[in-house]
Amino acid sequence: MPLTTSLTMLEPLDELCQGFHDQLETLILQARVQGVLAHPCVLFADWSQEKRYLDHINKELARCMARVNRETNFHVGIGRLPDEVLGRIMVYYLWLPKISKLRHTRSPQSWRTLCLVCTRWRTVAFNTPSLWNQISFKWTPRMIDLFFDRSGVCPLSLFAMALTDQYGDVFKKRLHKEINRISRLFIGWIPEPDENPSDAMTRFLEDQLSSEKRPALTDLYLSYGKAILSQTTSLKPPNAPNLLLLELRGISFTTAATPFPRLQVLNILNSPMTISEIFSFLKSCPSLETLYIERRRISHPSKERFLSGPSIPLPKLKTSTIRNFSNRSLSNLLSRLIDSAASAFFDLRLSRDTTNATTLIEILPETLTSLLRSASELSLDATTAHSSDSFAYLLTLNSPRIKFKISQCPLDLKSVLSGLTSIGVHKLSAITIVSKRLPEAQSLAKFFHSSPGLRKVGIQTKDPRPFFEAIESGQTTKEDTAYSPKTPNPEKAIATAELVILPLLSELNIFRTPYSRSLLKTFLNKRRIKGMKIRSLKMTYEDDDEYSDDEHADKTPLKDIKALVDVFEFVSDYPKKRNQDDSDSSTGIECECDDCLSEEDHHRYPDDDSDGCEAFGFY
Repeated sequence: MPLTTSLTMLEPLDELCQGFHDQLETLILQARVQGVLAHPCVLFADWSQEKRYLDHINKELARCMARVNRETNFHVGIGRLPDEVLGRIMVYYLWLPKISKLRHTRSPQSWRTLCLVCTRWRTVAFNTPSLWNQISFKWTPRMIDLFFDRSGVCPLSLFAMALTDQYGDVFKKRLHKEINRISRLFIGWIPEPDENPSDAMTRFLEDQLSSEKRPALTDLYLSYGKAILSQTTSLKPPNAPNLLLLELRGISFTTAATPFPRLQVLNILNSPMTISEIFSFLKSCPSLETLYIERRRISHPSKERFLSGPSIPLPKLKTSTIRNFSNRSLSNLLSRLIDSAASAFFDLRLSRDTTNATTLIEILPETLTSLLRSASELSLDATTAHSSDSFAYLLTLNSPRIKFKISQCPLDLKSVLSGLTSIGVHKLSAITIVSKRLPEAQSLAKFFHSSPGLRKVGIQTKDPRPFFEAIESGQTTKEDTAYSPKTPNPEKAIATAELVILPLLSELNIFRTPYSRSLLKTFLNKRRIKGMKIRSLKMTYEDDDEYSDDEHADKTPLKDIKALVDVFEFVSDYPKKRNQDDSDSSTGIECECDDCLSEEDHHRYPDDDSDGCEAFGFY
């Protein structure tokens, strides 16, 4: 009996083991097809080992199938997507991050195109309310009503430009009716010729935006008058506690009592606000991250009260852009902003009242002059000039992080370097000079001698020979010579000893600059012999064959240069640090014309400033 029972129990075990083996053969064949493994089927003596192997194969196969499914899903046609997903894609396709882009949309052609693809797309579009919540009052009244009807209860983005009392009635009715669900609002209005600045539209907007809280409003653009006429008006600040972006042109706020605890972006253009009024408003913006302030080039208040007292804390401020302030106003504004947010990046453009200046100190505001004296890193870019009789410079400091541009400067690079020497930049430890042509070696030597602590120098030029000659120069003027304390009468001493230029220089960067290998090797070798070895050398990659058959080619092997430094690095291209002044202002204004009147006159007044900011000229 026990034997019979034993045999009876063994039969199912054999069947189970055989079943595992059959499954293994099938799975391994499938796994080979899927590329999981390519091992042959192994018949284990113990069925438990075969079960573990089977589990392993199952896991590998499941992982492989999951990968295949993911890759397959990437190629699902848009026609197979659910209606909700298709509708969301339509919304993303038509969504405008800047509501001001509706300025260029004369009709909702993109919406019409989506509805004409097929019947299903048309149905999906009609049943997606968030697809219809961006509305421009430049469209026909029929299209405006259609979009309002289809948007349901979704938050609205409204664009209204060049409004007058005569043509603004439709907008007024809609704004009054839908004010509580408006999320983004762009309003540009023009006063009637016979009205004073307190026109009917201004009073209407104050009533709609300031009388009650508007919690749904997150982005607000307000533009007053025609840019070419420098028209301005005063307005009560909006009562919008959840406002994230505020942009003003030609508008000053009467009071700053309304708090904006969540405001992150503030753009003030062509505003009559004084510096004290600007800072009074900034007090109500503790979360501000981006600040853009610009004045008309022709409107510089001659007398502005100098600000004093405690600074305004702006701990989250990351970028501050300032345009077209007089030197006195800029110095006042910049010093207060640095005290408020020392870690922010400041992008400045100096006023154009410097064409008659003869020295650099006449051009720079007092605050910038003081910052240059304490700067440890400086970048000087002189490649932005547009004419032969004027120059443009872009200077960048590291602490605080400041970039400022001097346009139409009457000073050449030699005069600028001489001006920096006069200011006293002896604390510099790193400098980068970018210029098509360097001044003569004597001017460079004088400048480098005034900054003996320089350890890192970068150059980008068409001819680096003046740079090498300046550092190797042994001649200098008497007042530049450093005399020994043992000299009995240093006032009357004569400079006979060789002057050492940049004794601490240890890193040299040569970017986008044609150079001679033999000249560079000689320079590095002389520095090494004098005990002032260049330890790090970086340069852009050159495609020249070092073993060229040309008899005049430089035969110096590159390995000889590498042997003279500790660190040698080729970089594929020099990443220019000069940012585009036009793209980082974070304004919602797209017109690049300075004195734009209307969309019809858009090209009638071209901007004479080729480096002008795109923030000019919206309505």
